[in-house]
Amino acid sequence: MDAQKLKKHAELLEEALRSNAGKSEDVVWLSQYPPLLKAIENAKAFKIFEPEDLGLGRWELESKIRDIPEISHRLAQFCLLTENFLLPSDQSKEDEK
Repeated sequence: MDAQKLKKHAELLEEALRSNAGKSEDVVWLSQYPPLLKAIENAKAFKIFEPEDLGLGRWELESKIRDIPEISHRLAQFCLLTENFLLPSDQSKEDEK
């Protein structure tokens, strides 16, 4: 796992949640979701060593969080990284090697 990248994306997601606070019930719910808050805290402290599933897959599909692209995008990136997947932008760089 790339701990530096995970920390960076945790901070970006945290900022997106802060800057969109109160825009919808989904943003409020997500910004209070304990497993996500713990994962952000752990990522910033370099304490994630194994893949983690935050359990948000179905919620992302059923919620209206995709109506707020900044959060949707940052959340997707963070979730991919916590599950130890490459981001699509990183994947294309890997393919070039």
